[in-house]
Formats: sequence, structure tokens, C-alpha cells
Amino acid sequence: PPAGTTAGGAASVAGSPASSAPGGAAAATPEDAAAAEKAAEEAKLSELDPAKWLQNWADAMRGTDAALLAQYYADPVNRYYLQSGVSRARVMADKQATIDKREQPWTVQLDSVQVLDRTPSTARVLLIKHFSMGRGAAARQVRWPTQLRLKMIDGRWEITSEQTLGE
Repeated sequence: PPAGTTAGGAASVAGSPASSAPGGAAAATPEDAAAAEKAAEEAKLSELDPAKWLQNWADAMRGTDAALLAQYYADPVNRYYLQSGVSRARVMADKQATIDKREQPWTVQLDSVQVLDRTPSTARVLLIKHFSMGRGAAARQVRWPTQLRLKMIDGRWEITSEQTLGE
């Protein structure tokens, strides 16, 4: 990036430790930025509060990284809509297909989130996924009442079941 900016385009502060370190230490590299982003995503995936974890999942749904979104799911998912025993790879392929078909702009909001039947290792969640797709008069609003089952696996929550209520 040009002097005075970071890889994300934000202005850097003159005299920051990276630029004034003894020996002329180099500024952060793209690899450093990628490592920091990976660490931030891992922290979101490892969130222990199910309500906050669900908001992180919603953030991932707003993005275009199907692989990241699939990491919120167990391998395999016991129930994924009308299917059972669905691999994480298949969830990722489904999420990618959905991303590829999106009408822009695309927004996702979780409404009426209720974390129920919570134990230290499981939780049942009822929520409404609210999607807004497209622009102006052609914009579509979709609301899907959804039930998730979460399980603590290797120290983090993962979705073991996702179904639209009424299926």
C-alpha cells in the first residue's frame, strides 16, 4: 500500500511502533494481515456465548466466503433442512451456490433469537432469518423461521441441525 496507509486502506499513524522500531522494522506484510484476519475469524468461531456466536454466524452469512460460513457447521450436520448426515463440504457447496445466486445488495438479520434448552454442551435456538435482496421496488424481503441445534465440539459451538420451521 502507499505510504501512510495500511492494506485495508486506513491511514496509519506516523511514528507507530512498526515504522519507528529500532533497526527499521518493516511495516506489516499482506501475510501479517491475512494471519490477523484468520485469528479474528477463529476468535469469532470460538465465541462461547451462543447469542454472540449466532451474530458472528450472521456476519459470515453476510459475506461471500462459503468456506468460512461452513466452519460454523458440524461435520456431518445431522439435519440440514430436509437432508440428514450432510457433510461440511456439501454445506459449503450449498452456501457457495446460494452466494453465487444472490441479488445485490444482500442483507441478513437475525430476529427473535431465543436460546433454549441450553446445557454446557448443547443448545436449541429459535430465530427468524430475515433476508433483503435486490434494490428499490424489485427488492424482496424473505423471513424464515428457523430452528438450530448447537453442540459444543472441540471447544466451540457448531450447528448440528438447521431447519426451516414448517418443513
